[in-house]
Amino acid sequence: MAAAFETRSGLSLISLDLDGLKAVNDREGHHRGDALLVGFATALRLAFRGEDALFRVGGDEFVMLVKHADPGGAAVGGSLARVQVALEKFRSSGFDHANVSAGIATFPDDDDEAEELLRLSDQRMYLQKHEHRASLKT
Repeated sequence: MAAAFETRSGLSLISLDLDGLKAVNDREGHHRGDALLVGFATALRLAFRGEDALFRVGGDEFVMLVKHADPGGAAVGGSLARVQVALEKFRSSGFDHANVSAGIATFPDDDDEAEELLRLSDQRMYLQKHEHRASLKT
């Protein structure tokens, strides 16, 4: 992030929440939950470039830092599309009910502060998570 801030190059911060980890742990055991986490992280790494950074920040939550030359909507759409590609490939590996909620914030479009980018991406991820839950109830 420091390099993007210094060079004023575009950067997306993506907050991700892998939906359903607790249910997998409860139904199939923690070894299967671990496989869910590792498999999803592997699918993400394959969908993004080596220079993009992936971090597991807790239980079933991840953060990605995605570098891009052009800030703005195209970068956001492209990054979210890559998350969906990773999810689809991951589903075909035996976790067909897996889902992910994602929120994205970009530098410099959304904010100039790392903490605010994380807050915004997290907030947007939780909005999508609530939308996923609401769609399951209907």
